[in-house]
Amino acid sequence: MTARVDPWTVRVAMWSARHRWPVFALWFVGTVGLFVASIAMGGTRAQSAVSTDTRAKYESAKAYDVFNAGGTKDPSQSFYLVAQARAGTVSDPAVATSIESIVAALTSATSDVDGQTAKTFDTVADPLKAPATAGLVSPDRTTVRIVARVKGDGAILEKKLAPVPALLDRLRDENPALELLALNNTLANKEISEVINSDLDGSLRLTIPLTFLILLVAFGALVAASVPLMLAITSLLAAFGMLGIYSQLVAPVSPYASQLIVLIGLAVAVDYSLFMVTRYRAERHRRGYDSHRFHAGSTYLRRILLTVAAVGVLGIAGATGSTIALGLAAAGLVVLGAWSIRRLMERGNETEKLGAIQIASGTAGRAVFFSGLAVMISIAGLFMLDDPFFRSMAIGTIGVVLISVVGSLTFLPATLAILGNGVNAGQVAIPFQALGLGPIVRLLDRNRDEGSGLWSALTRAVMARPVISAVAVGAILLALASPFLRLHIGSTDLDSFPDRIEAVRAVNLMSAKWPEGSTLPLTAIVTRADDPSTKPAVDRFAADVLAIPGVSGPMTTDLSRDGKVALLGFTLAGTLNDYRNWDIVRQVRSQIVPKEFPPRGDVRAYITGDAAFAMDQTDFYSNSMPLVFAFVLGLSVVLLLVAFRSIVIPIKAILLNLLSTSAAYGLLTLVFQEGFLKDELGFKPGVIEAFIPLFIFTILFGLSMDYHVFILTRIKEARDRGLDSNAAVARGISITSGTITSAAAIMVVVFGVFVTLQITVIRQLGFGLAIAVLLDATVVRSILLPATMRLLGEWNWWLPRFLGWLPRVTIEIESEPEAGRPADTTPGGPELAGA
Repeated sequence: MTARVDPWTVRVAMWSARHRWPVFALWFVGTVGLFVASIAMGGTRAQSAVSTDTRAKYESAKAYDVFNAGGTKDPSQSFYLVAQARAGTVSDPAVATSIESIVAALTSATSDVDGQTAKTFDTVADPLKAPATAGLVSPDRTTVRIVARVKGDGAILEKKLAPVPALLDRLRDENPALELLALNNTLANKEISEVINSDLDGSLRLTIPLTFLILLVAFGALVAASVPLMLAITSLLAAFGMLGIYSQLVAPVSPYASQLIVLIGLAVAVDYSLFMVTRYRAERHRRGYDSHRFHAGSTYLRRILLTVAAVGVLGIAGATGSTIALGLAAAGLVVLGAWSIRRLMERGNETEKLGAIQIASGTAGRAVFFSGLAVMISIAGLFMLDDPFFRSMAIGTIGVVLISVVGSLTFLPATLAILGNGVNAGQVAIPFQALGLGPIVRLLDRNRDEGSGLWSALTRAVMARPVISAVAVGAILLALASPFLRLHIGSTDLDSFPDRIEAVRAVNLMSAKWPEGSTLPLTAIVTRADDPSTKPAVDRFAADVLAIPGVSGPMTTDLSRDGKVALLGFTLAGTLNDYRNWDIVRQVRSQIVPKEFPPRGDVRAYITGDAAFAMDQTDFYSNSMPLVFAFVLGLSVVLLLVAFRSIVIPIKAILLNLLSTSAAYGLLTLVFQEGFLKDELGFKPGVIEAFIPLFIFTILFGLSMDYHVFILTRIKEARDRGLDSNAAVARGISITSGTITSAAAIMVVVFGVFVTLQITVIRQLGFGLAIAVLLDATVVRSILLPATMRLLGEWNWWLPRFLGWLPRVTIEIESEPEAGRPADTTPGGPELAGA
C-alpha cells in the first residue's frame, strides 16, 4: 500500500510547527523589518488625492505631453484667495481697502528656500484693478478672487508655500470683515493627506477592538481570539512596508492604497486565521482533549487579586515616584506574565498536537491557500488596466493577501505548536461555570455539537420550501439591485471631500458666486501654432467653442517654450463630473476639432482639462469592465469546474455572485449617489468613484469563492461518503454556516467601520463591500444556495462527457475518523452567540 504524500502546503505547515520558535521569531523579524525598512527609506510616497495623472493613456493626458514636447516651461502653480464681504459689497470703501491691503501683503510675501529669501508669489492679480472681462469680481459684487502664481515644483514649491497658512491666519485676524478661503493644489492635498492619515489611525483604533470582540464571541477564549489579531497586525505592517518600498523604488502610490490595505488585509488575515484556529481546536476536541479546566471560585479570585495588586502597586509607584515600589511592581508583573505564558505552553502529547495541526493545515489551511490564490488572481485582473493610480491599489491589496496566506501556512502552525491546548486559555465560559451560572455558560460555550444552532434550523426550513425561498429572496435582491440602472460613475473632485478642508469651502463659495464657472478649465492644445496659416483656424475654433452654452471666456493663450504649440484656455460651469460638461468635451472633439483642424491636415488639436480627464478616466474604466469581468468570471468557472467536476456548480455560483454584487451596486447607488440616509451617515451625495464598481467586483468574487469553496467542499465530502445530494447539501451548509457567519461578521464590521470615515471614496468602497459580504454570506449562502441545490438535486453534479478529461483535484486532505465514529467534518465552525 502506498503511503499518503501530503500536499506541499501541509509539508510547509508541519515544518513550521516542528521548528516553531525559529519560525515564530523570523515572522516578527521579517514583517516588522519590512515596515522599519520602508520608514528608513522615507515612508510611503503617495500621489496627490486630486490630480490628473499625465502618465495615464488618455487624450486628456496626452495633450500635456504634446505641449511639453517642445521643452517645458518654468513650472508654477495657481493660488486663489477668495474674499467675501460679510456685509456690503466690494464697492464699499472699507471692504475695498481691506482687499487692497491683502493684495499688498501677498505681493510682498517672502519664503525661505534653502537659506535664500525668495518671493512667495511671482504674480498677484488685483481684482479691483483687473478688467471686468477677467471675471475676478462676482456678479453680486460681494466676493472677489485674488489670483496668484507660485513658481517652482516639488520641494521648492512646498518651501515657498510653507509660510502661507500662517500668513492667511494673520490676514484673517487683520480683516475680520472678510471671509478668506484659499484654494491651491499643494495646500489642498496636504490637508487631504492629513485627513486620510487621521482616518487610517481612527479606523485601526475602532476595527481592532471590534474584531477582537467578535473573535471572543466566536472562540469563547481570550488566547484563541488574540492569535488571529497577531497575524493580522503583523501582516498589515509587512504590507505597509512593501507598499512604502515600492513607492520609493518604482512610483508613487495612490493615497488610498494604505487604507485599502487595512480594509482588505484586516478582514482577510483574521478570516483565514479563524478557519485555521477553529479547525485545530475542533480536532483537539474531537480527539478527546478537554479544553475546559474548571477551578473553584477562590482560584479565580486569587488570580484576579494578584493581578490587581501588582497593577495597583505600579500605579502608586508611578504617582509617588518611588523607584523601589516601581521596581517591585514591575518585577511582579514580569513574573506574573512569565508564569502566565508558561501556563499557556502545552507540554503534553506532542504527537496529538502535531496531528491536529496536520489535519487543520490539510483542510482549513489548504482552503485558505486556494481562497487566497483566488482573491489574488481576481485582483490581478486589475493589472489589465494600464492605469498607474489603479495599479498601486492592486499591488497593496494583493500584497497583504499574499502575506496573510504565507502567515497562515507558517506563523499560525508555529504559534499553535507553541501554544498547543493553551490556545483555549482564558475561556469566557469557565468563570461562569465555576460560579454555577449555567445559562451564561451555555450561551458562551464554543464546544457545542456540529450542525446545531440557528443556521442549521434555517437550512432545514429553506430546503423544505425551496421554490418559495428562492423566488422570494431572488425578488428582494433584484429589487435592491434596481437603482444600479441609474448609476453615474465619475472622478473624485474636491467637492467629494469633507467641508473641514479649506479648499473645499473655497470651491463651494466660488461655485455659488460664479455660477457661469470660475476655475473648471476646458483646454485645447494646438500644434504648429508658429505657422501663420494656423492662426485663422485657431480664431475660428475659439469662436465655435465660446458659442457652446456652458463655456465662458475670456479665452487665455499660452505657448510652449519653443513656441510651436499653443494652449487655449476656456472655462466651464458646474463640476468636472457633470454630464453636460462631458457632452461639451465630446462635442468639441467630434465636431469642432475635425471641422477646423481636419485629420488629413498637419495641425493636431487635443482637448483636455479636469472635466475631459474625468470623462476619459470614467470611459476607460467603463470600457475595461467587460475584460476584467470576463477574466474573473472565467477564473471562477475554471476553478470550480476543476475542483468539483461539475458544470452546474460554476454556472450557479456565478449567477448567485452576480445577484449579490448587483444588489450591493444598487444600494451603493441609492445611498451615495441619490442621498438615501445621507443625513444619518453624514455625507454629501455625488457620483460613484469610477474604480469602485470594478474593485468591489474583483474583491467580492475572490472572497465569495472562499465561502463557496468552503461550503461546497463539505457538501462534496458528505456526498462522497454516501449521502444523497439533498442530505449532503443540508449537512454541508448547516455545519459551515456558523464559521461563515463569524467570518462574514468580522468582514462586515471591518468594512462597515470605513463607512464612518471622512473620505467619500473609502466610504463608498467600505459600504459596497460590507453590504456585498453581508448579502453573500447570509441571504445567498444560507437561503439561495441550499434552495437552488435542493431544486437541482443530482443535476448539481452533472459533468458533460466531453469534460471527462479534467484532472481530479482535492482541495482538502481527508481526516481519518476515530474508531467507532464517523470522520469529523467540522470545518472549524464557531457560531456567533445565539446562532
